[in-house]
Amino acid sequence: MFQNRTTEPGIEQEVTELVTREFVNDNKLKVVPEARADSGVYGEIVRYENRVFGYNARAQTEEYEVIVEVQVEFKDLVKRKSLWKEESIVGRTTYFVIETTGQEAKDEISGRAEAMKRLAEDILNRTVRSWS
Repeated sequence: MFQNRTTEPGIEQEVTELVTREFVNDNKLKVVPEARADSGVYGEIVRYENRVFGYNARAQTEEYEVIVEVQVEFKDLVKRKSLWKEESIVGRTTYFVIETTGQEAKDEISGRAEAMKRLAEDILNRTVRSWS
């Protein structure tokens, strides 16, 4: 379970589930309970922002940016050493709250899911790259 150092309630559960899902879908490393694991991914969510990113000609907010930042460490639990550690991995995306050409309107929940998906992909890629 990722730890949450932000004021955003429940975000640690969402990040943990998405990171776990990425590892399960990738299937290069098997997800097992920590007591049986040879390695583990540990992290803390250190920043969550949903901020205005763009306005239309009438000075109305039309685009937001979601940022999820984590500190992550991948540990070899057998040799008891860190395989990699990153103080800042950031997942971010922008979304429009009004319909625009080629894009339907979205909300913070869908923007947040996209940012966390990118974050989870980065964590998986970094971990698999270090393991192989």
